[in-house]
Amino acid sequence: MRGTEIPAHPLIFAVLLAALGCASGSNADRLWIPDGAIDISREAFKDGSAVAGFTVTIGDARDQFAARLRQHFEPNGWNPRATEWLNPNMPTSFERGWVNGAGGVRPTDGQGKPLPLVQVYLWTGEWESAEGDVVTYNLMTQNASVRVSAAYLPIRVIRSARQARTNR
Repeated sequence: MRGTEIPAHPLIFAVLLAALGCASGSNADRLWIPDGAIDISREAFKDGSAVAGFTVTIGDARDQFAARLRQHFEPNGWNPRATEWLNPNMPTSFERGWVNGAGGVRPTDGQGKPLPLVQVYLWTGEWESAEGDVVTYNLMTQNASVRVSAAYLPIRVIRSARQARTNR
């Protein structure tokens, strides 16, 4: 395998939400995108959920970027979650911090020769509103940039997903 793979759970969100159909309207505006972001995508869905993705250059200031996320959500009534809503046994980065995401994969060139290792770090933050809505941000840094996948999930979508999991 070459390069670095994005963790599966942000992709699962995107696929799950895309299957629900797009909507006009904009809970996508609930997702914070900082000035200077590039490769921006936003999508709102009929069920009220939304996703966004973007890339920002942060240099080696990954802790400061995570702090900016907290400063955006927490004063507005969003409380940090200790565990992921989809995986309640998995701590968020509020509990565990940034994790090395290289996963023991050694990238190779076209001839199979090892390439220099690139440090990849992952961070997952989730906030919950008083109503039970959840905002989740998944960050992946590589070099001086961070790729961000974000999702807004209304409580009714979360209840539906939990019910579907219970009924399996």
